[in-house]
Amino acid sequence: MRNTTIPKQIQNYACISLCLLGSAKVNAAQLYVPNQGSSNVSVIDTSTNSITATITVQANPYGIAVAPNGAHAYVVSGPYGSSTVSVIDTATNTITATVTAGVTPIGVAITPNGSYLYITNNNASSISIINTLTNTIVATVGVDSSPLGVAITPDGSYAYVANYGGNDVSVINVSTHTLITNIPVGQTPYGIAVTPNGSYAYVANSNGSNVSVIDTVTRTVVATVTTSSNPTAIAITPNGSHAYVTTGSNLVDVIDTSTNTVTATISLLNPFGLAVAPNGAYVYAANLAGAVALIDTSTNTITATVSVGISPGNGLTLGFSVPHYACILDETGSNLYLIDETALNTTPVSLSLGSSLSPRNIALTNDRMHAYITNTGSNTISYIAMDYESIYPTAIATGSPITVGSQPSTITLSPDGNYLYVADIGDNSIYRVTLSNNSTTQLATLSAVPENIAINPKGDFLVSALSSVNQVAIITSPSGSAPFTVATVSVGTRPNDFAFDGTGTATGNAYVICNGAVNHNLQQIDLATAAVTDALTLNGSTPSAISKMTIDSNTYFLIAMASSPLVNLVSVSPFFAITSYPSISDPATQVLVNPETSSIAYLLQPSTRKVQGIDFTGSTISPVVGMQVTTGTAPIGGGSPADGSQLYILNSADGSVSVYTTSGATLTTATGAPVTGLGTPRGVSICP
Repeated sequence: MRNTTIPKQIQNYACISLCLLGSAKVNAAQLYVPNQGSSNVSVIDTSTNSITATITVQANPYGIAVAPNGAHAYVVSGPYGSSTVSVIDTATNTITATVTAGVTPIGVAITPNGSYLYITNNNASSISIINTLTNTIVATVGVDSSPLGVAITPDGSYAYVANYGGNDVSVINVSTHTLITNIPVGQTPYGIAVTPNGSYAYVANSNGSNVSVIDTVTRTVVATVTTSSNPTAIAITPNGSHAYVTTGSNLVDVIDTSTNTVTATISLLNPFGLAVAPNGAYVYAANLAGAVALIDTSTNTITATVSVGISPGNGLTLGFSVPHYACILDETGSNLYLIDETALNTTPVSLSLGSSLSPRNIALTNDRMHAYITNTGSNTISYIAMDYESIYPTAIATGSPITVGSQPSTITLSPDGNYLYVADIGDNSIYRVTLSNNSTTQLATLSAVPENIAINPKGDFLVSALSSVNQVAIITSPSGSAPFTVATVSVGTRPNDFAFDGTGTATGNAYVICNGAVNHNLQQIDLATAAVTDALTLNGSTPSAISKMTIDSNTYFLIAMASSPLVNLVSVSPFFAITSYPSISDPATQVLVNPETSSIAYLLQPSTRKVQGIDFTGSTISPVVGMQVTTGTAPIGGGSPADGSQLYILNSADGSVSVYTTSGATLTTATGAPVTGLGTPRGVSICP
């Protein structure tokens, strides 16, 4: 066992983290700066670069993470402090809870759905995992010696921990809270950051004067970047193009991630904490003199400084939250509406896409800064770059429309965030858009109209339902190079929706529901062999939607029946065990699983204009069927933000969006809802 004493950098200097908070509750992005020497947190309004609040916290605050929904900031008080986490309500900037962590907590990261905090306990060589709903420690995971920085992959699957005393990085499975492996890196790894597409982790090796680049698929070091001496904190821009690294040479180094070379240096006395603005325009760097410098990322020059508290410093963890908006497409008016999730502005921001485009579906990139919209009326994809730093988001750049086949319809983002896949219903084709340059590639021409497309979590297979010919098309390695392997497999009558049992590292199987007049069933498809390997007859009529749920750490599929007032719950282990729940009030056409608590779902029941909650939490798998709420006319779909706090239902016939506040299986109409005057709402994407 190596020495687990506090690293010299932490002993000699104040250590903090910087977190940007962009919330609909405030007029601009907020920057939270923990000041170790004054045991408080400075809150900076980034639109004016002025201090708007100073929050007293436990002694010696170090790391910070902000919840994805912007509601809370979590401040870790580590060495010489209280070994606690202070929970800040960002609406009031007051402390609402204090949680005891492990020995000498320093680094902190929060899962993308906001459910868990991962905290490095430097002197205990462990990670404390805190449930943010209950503010209690639910697990402690042992890692190598003296952990400091921690980062979580954008898909929420894995946590990467920099072990200062172990010269390695621990990988933790977030779903099981277990250690997977340790990856050797350079000397005394300090800060760590994962690229927005989840492909690489960048590790600052403070005594090695370099940065290790880890491939998150192979979990090996694939590059080593020489930097100025003693690199500590590291942050990556939202587009993944550059990594900024603070060093002991009074410099901030800029790494071009495409070449993994240092392309610029910025002089700054004793830089430690780092944060990048949500739109990537600025890097905020704290220095030990008690100030935060603003670095313009287009010129890599310091354009302003803001005085804060005593000894702001080491940015081990970074937590970002952009303002929260629901992006709603208006098919008839060719507009993109942006609805403030908190204020539910009755006159939403409208961005015109052009005339007579008939926008159909929308996809947001992982950084939430770019929207891609399929337009069936013009055979194009609209491309919009968004800026969420102002009180309402605006289009800062509208790129040239991307021409794609004939009548592009369904669009989805690849798991790694590098590609978009588009189903064209006019020419029966599947296209790929490469996001780095917006170029298009035709992957396949199919024998029938592709009703939809779906990608397994690993991203190595794409599937599409060819309902008119009772087949499923399977494209192997859709992110690879031509020629592409395309196979079709015959399934039941009228296949229409998919789910997968794989993970980000395992291919797994695809599951398709078939809703023909005779065989209402669920079929399992082996993706590698393009063969049906099992089938299950469902109870009820007309299966309409399938969603993956996690109940007591086990995988299930919840299937709605459009012609029967029941749902089917199918388990994967034991394989294909089925339970039906006829207590549902009305037939449902969609299953909307709560993103934060995946044992809770909401059933869209258009025949009665209702939405009904169903909660499977609990080992007995006996659901709590929630109350029904009434939506608008002709509800066609919906969605939720990552924290699952709200539910949006699109009502296509009356131009409205119903908004509900969620609490388990209970839905209540949110204040200010519904939002009206939206033309014909069609596609929806929640940011974030």
